[in-house]
Amino acid sequence: IKWTDHYTGIHPFLPPKGTRCGWGKYLLKYWVLGPVLLLIRLPFLFLTLSLLWPFTLFAALIPASRILMRPISFVLARLILFFLGFMWIPTSYVSSRKGNPIPSQWPVGPKIKSGDLIVCNHTSYVELLYLTFRFFPRFTSIPNKSQSPKEGLVIPQNLFQAFLSAIADPPLGPESAVSLEDLLNDSRLGSKGPVVVFPEGTTTNGQVFLGCAPAIPSKLNLPPGCDIHIIGFSYRNGDFSPSYTVGSFTIHLMKLAMQPWNTLEVKYVVPSDVPKPNAPNWRDDLYDVLALAIKLKRAKITFVAKLEFKEYYYDYGKKKKKSQ
Repeated sequence: IKWTDHYTGIHPFLPPKGTRCGWGKYLLKYWVLGPVLLLIRLPFLFLTLSLLWPFTLFAALIPASRILMRPISFVLARLILFFLGFMWIPTSYVSSRKGNPIPSQWPVGPKIKSGDLIVCNHTSYVELLYLTFRFFPRFTSIPNKSQSPKEGLVIPQNLFQAFLSAIADPPLGPESAVSLEDLLNDSRLGSKGPVVVFPEGTTTNGQVFLGCAPAIPSKLNLPPGCDIHIIGFSYRNGDFSPSYTVGSFTIHLMKLAMQPWNTLEVKYVVPSDVPKPNAPNWRDDLYDVLALAIKLKRAKITFVAKLEFKEYYYDYGKKKKKSQ
């Protein structure tokens, strides 16, 4: 198959197949319990989302308001996750080295501050809600109009823009891109929150870690007193997966809300395992550590293949509808 990664043998963009369940369980879940849960949750989802969007936009326009917006985003984003079935989110530290001491502090990751760099894998829009709930960060995307983006350039985004990138992969040109180093410095000096980079440049089905775009430069000068943090996301899939790559976002969101519960697991790499900037091959080591934290193989295929696959996927769907 054209979009299968030949290095791992995995297709990273096909919607993941859930475990099969019997007809009785399927009918009960999707025709009895699911619609009831959807009717209960949908009004609350609409209300909390309609409140969260303006608050995040306001905070982006007036950075000084972040102090006031932070507790509001904490409550609203967590409520949205709750209404989507994420009642409890297992969170823990992981280490890539045996015998390495694991911090016992709770909650996990409390020391992430403005100007810090958060590096994550990306499989769904759900991760954006979690990161907003925990850190109210500045999101970024990559200039995906070019198959070979310039090293160290990212496009700053608010939550709404990051959501759009996660579900639609809109074409983004370099004209709105800025240096990652400049963005980190601006975030630290203006207390605008940590900066999130998804180095894969798009979402996957969570079965492999994509080859990364050069959003993080090979030589990175962090602002004074700032650190790099690695956070990995994975889902326990039943007969439905929260991972989202292609297809109808509305249907995916509704199915997500129809599940009695969903499980997002969040892994924070212990700080001593995070490669130091500008060490030999530090950026490649960084991605190795992230892939190891979520127990995924690294692929060679990149975001470029995802954009090609999406074009094929939706064109095929249109042709199929016309032939019926």
